Amino acid sequence: MEQAPSQVDWYPVNVPKPPGLMRLWSYQALAHGSDSVMFFQWRASIKGAEKYHSGMVPHFGEKSRVFQEVSGLGQELTQLAEIVGSNVDAKVAILLDSDSWWSVDSPYGFGSKSLRNEVFWMSNAQPFPSALVSYFGELEYYYEAFHALNIPIDVIPTDYDLSKYKVVIAPLLHMVKDDFKEAIEGFVRQGGTFIATYFTGVIDENVGVFLDGYLGPLKDVLGVKVEEYCPLPPGGKNRINFPQKLDGFQNAYHCSIWGEVAHTTTAKPLAVFMDDYYAGSPCFTENRFGEGRAYYIATRPGEDFIRDFIRNLAAIHHIELPILPAEVELVTRSREAKKFHFYLNHADGERTVKLAQGKYRDLLSGAVCQDTLRLERYGVSILTDV
Repeated sequence: MEQAPSQVDWYPVNVPKPPGLMRLWSYQALAHGSDSVMFFQWRASIKGAEKYHSGMVPHFGEKSRVFQEVSGLGQELTQLAEIVGSNVDAKVAILLDSDSWWSVDSPYGFGSKSLRNEVFWMSNAQPFPSALVSYFGELEYYYEAFHALNIPIDVIPTDYDLSKYKVVIAPLLHMVKDDFKEAIEGFVRQGGTFIATYFTGVIDENVGVFLDGYLGPLKDVLGVKVEEYCPLPPGGKNRINFPQKLDGFQNAYHCSIWGEVAHTTTAKPLAVFMDDYYAGSPCFTENRFGEGRAYYIATRPGEDFIRDFIRNLAAIHHIELPILPAEVELVTRSREAKKFHFYLNHADGERTVKLAQGKYRDLLSGAVCQDTLRLERYGVSILTDV
């Protein structure tokens, strides 16, 4: 990742990174698979459009706090050569399709931000069902839910090999290309779990709408087809109801942004909308397809629903959910039998982590630890088995 040594210059207010945060975020990139740490820029510019963007050598010079922190990080990295080339073994992937992103967000410039300029929207935008829908916002919503539970998750394109994954999520896959149908059906048929969200499968790669129900080529694997979409107004809510109790789920949840009139073909409706004229229409379905299953979510459910759903998926696929203090992240890189456990404390205060049985060596400090690990504010430890 290209990152700033301290503050950037494109927010309304550009706050500097406090001591320790640059180091923490650098190790977060390494934890998730990077083999390098990259910065913009080397020396802070003295003229031009980016003269207020931070550099490794600030205007103050080499005696500055920022340069000393960057230098300290560089010295630490020399101790981590054995990590280079190891990988994060993610069993969950989220699809990022640039054509769907362009199709959903481009009518308003970038999702719901256009609401701030209604004159521009009315005069220049392509007609679209809702300015509240943001492709990248939806992708972030699901990614953050898995990340909060410390489940490693890859971000991949739609033509990537899916065979290594157990769960694949496709938020707002608005455009579905011809070859994706075969790929995702093969993935589910072999035991994978596929999750699609609202406003998926509406157009083909030539930007033409699929007829005979939205979801287009995905209707078979999902076992659903959508008759009508029902965007909700700003601040509008609906409710998700489980007519029959399902283990791990509450009886009802709130949802927002979107509703749909959907019809199941082979899918089982697990939950339905509770309000408006489409009350009773399925909003959460499961379709058994070959050895796997495919889920369709016809709205933007609340975070509590997503959390419960992910826990359910983790149980199905035997994905471990580590128990950690709030704001502590754990990511493991591995090479064959060698494992590197990155513990990252994002909290503005000290945290103590309970370790699995065994002895560990911290690659950064050289200390040997067992039972517990103390992490200072923005602290980082990289543990391997002794």
